[in-house]
Amino acid sequence: MKNMIQPGNLPITAAAPYAVASGGGALLGGSLFGVAQNAYGSGESGAWDTEGIFELTKTSGTAHDFTLGRRVYWDSSGRALVATSTGNHPVGVVTEAASTAAVLAKVKLGAPPALGA
Repeated sequence: MKNMIQPGNLPITAAAPYAVASGGGALLGGSLFGVAQNAYGSGESGAWDTEGIFELTKTSGTAHDFTLGRRVYWDSSGRALVATSTGNHPVGVVTEAASTAAVLAKVKLGAPPALGA
């Protein structure tokens, strides 16, 4: 196919919106979520994964019980996954349940929400 740029499972190159550690998440360009392949300083260009399953920082607390298949969101100010959509950007779905006390969650990036969600 002549119009294909690259397969979807390859990383993209983008500038970090803030300093991020290798394996850290960030909202790129305002609407694309990615996981840093290396540590990057604010504004530094680097490789970001936008597909796959990753273990990422989540917010703990009673409102953040991550059950298998639950849609999760990125809180850019807290730089962590949250369970609430209001004011946050969709990231993917939980692939392994994480308790309210957990600070990490396994998430499949870009997984579509259920119909009507």
